[in-house]
Amino acid sequence: MPYWENMNIRKLLPGVIIAIICTAMIVVSRPITASREYVKGIESRRTEIDYYMKQDPESPIARDQRAGFIGLNYYPVDSEYRVSGTIRHFDGDEIIEVPLTSGTYERYIRYGEVELNDHTNLLEVWKPLSGTADNRLFVAFTDGTSGDTTYGGGRYLNLFLEDDDTMVIDFNLAYNPYCVYDYSYACPLPPLENRLSIDVLAGEKNYP
Repeated sequence: MPYWENMNIRKLLPGVIIAIICTAMIVVSRPITASREYVKGIESRRTEIDYYMKQDPESPIARDQRAGFIGLNYYPVDSEYRVSGTIRHFDGDEIIEVPLTSGTYERYIRYGEVELNDHTNLLEVWKPLSGTADNRLFVAFTDGTSGDTTYGGGRYLNLFLEDDDTMVIDFNLAYNPYCVYDYSYACPLPPLENRLSIDVLAGEKNYP
């Protein structure tokens, strides 16, 4: 190889190395940036919920408690509790009567079930009969934290179907039923099928 070609390669090498390093940094930083944006999004949502709980006339927080309300209690945001799944449909559109904390019942369509990442826990999902988007499903569940750091009667999730029957299950969005704040509310009770064997250290904690 001619000397000058070797010199040109030497001159190019620092630039090539820098380009490789920069590309690697971009690739590595993308998941980090996405993770930060995800956390910010969840925290922003929680701020909006706190504002609603304190300020909105329809808030379930008693009026005499709102002045001292400083926010709901949550686990730290953890993306490990955001999982994807595919729903397995139940045959037919069985309508079930779900017991409420008031002793009455509310009707839902028993829609299907989703397998969680650990392959040992399933979530049965229901479809509200009216008043919601066509792709919205509802889950009431308990887990190993219920009755300890979270409400003993369980927590809720709102899920949304994609076109291919996939969905995101984000336990960071798990929330308490309104009867946690005011016992006059009637809240659906989780079915036996949704008693998870794991500790879901994500979402809303007990109140106060």
